[in-house]
Amino acid sequence: MTLEELKIRLDIPLEDTSRDAKLKLLLVDAIDFVVRTCNQTFLVNGVVTLPPIAQNVVAAFVRSELSGNDGVTSESIGGMSQSFESSDDRNAALTSKLRKARLIRVRFTPFGGRRYGTY
Repeated sequence: MTLEELKIRLDIPLEDTSRDAKLKLLLVDAIDFVVRTCNQTFLVNGVVTLPPIAQNVVAAFVRSELSGNDGVTSESIGGMSQSFESSDDRNAALTSKLRKARLIRVRFTPFGGRRYGTY
């Protein structure tokens, strides 16, 4: 997934380069989250190629990080209250999407610690 694709999914104008450095870092973090959660690399000819549902998860991860709630789950100001999703809640919801799309591979490790492959 490219920065351009991410910006399109997040409705950020391609000409707006003011947050590109941060978006690039968050894109790497989000792809890492998907790869680790799914236990697969999504490599096609040496390039990480995510299926559309995984790209949606990457965009949702980045959108959540950009919201900047930094662990705040709720706040109340002058009689108004607002609730936020914690990163654990977000990760659980995104993992659920990946599981429903059958992208999560189970890796079996016997008690001896040797891996015999991914099934």
